[in-house]
Parts: sequence; C-alpha cells; structure tokens
Amino acid sequence: MDDQSTQYNGYVTTIHNFTEHGWGLTKALQHIVDLLKESLHNGLIAQKDNPTYESRDCAINGALAPFFIEQEHLNEKVLHKLLPLHEAWAGVPLFPNNPYGMRVYRDGVNLIIHLDKVETHIISSILHV
Repeated sequence: MDDQSTQYNGYVTTIHNFTEHGWGLTKALQHIVDLLKESLHNGLIAQKDNPTYESRDCAINGALAPFFIEQEHLNEKVLHKLLPLHEAWAGVPLFPNNPYGMRVYRDGVNLIIHLDKVETHIISSILHV
C-alpha cells in the first residue's frame, strides 16, 4: 500500500470490525428498493437543470461531488423498514437514528472507508439502488 489513504483504509477494515465478520450482506426488501428507484428517477428529473450536490467531506473521493436527492420522509420510512434487519444482525434492540438520504455518485467518485460518529452510528448500512 503506497499511500496513507490506502494504508488507513486497510487498517480500518482489518482492526475496527466489531463482529466476527464486521459487516453483513443481504438483499433489500423489494418494495423499498422500488420506492427508492422511483425517488431517484424523480429526483434526477427535478434536478436536471439545477442539481443539489452532496457537501464535500473527507469520506468522498473524486473530483465530482455526488448529487444528493432530498427525500426526508422516505428516508424515515426506509430507516424504520430496515430496523428489523439491523436488529436481527446486531442481536439487540436498536434505536433508529440518522437516516441520511440518497447520494448519486458520478464517474470516478466513491465513498471511502471511514469512521462514522460512534455516538450515533454503531450499526449502519448502505443500500445500493
């Protein structure tokens, strides 16, 4: 690993796993995926001439800021629909917190491995649409 970012990502991946595997993979509920696809499609059409961009932070790598789809009500709905999946994986009851929203990554842009806020992000997930 030649650069510090790659070294750090490797370290975090190796050391900061709180379970046997540190992560899980499952298929999302189809009706949730369908709602998110519709929101994505409508959001991109609505932002065609004046897009909303994700704020730049250290976890986003690449030259182009991702688009951001505003969908607060849907975010809350998805958060609560996914709660049973998160609780089953964690093995404990969880308090739903911080639904983020939908980023649309463009060519050459990605979310790098990073540390979330430990006060609020003990169990988190990324749902790819």
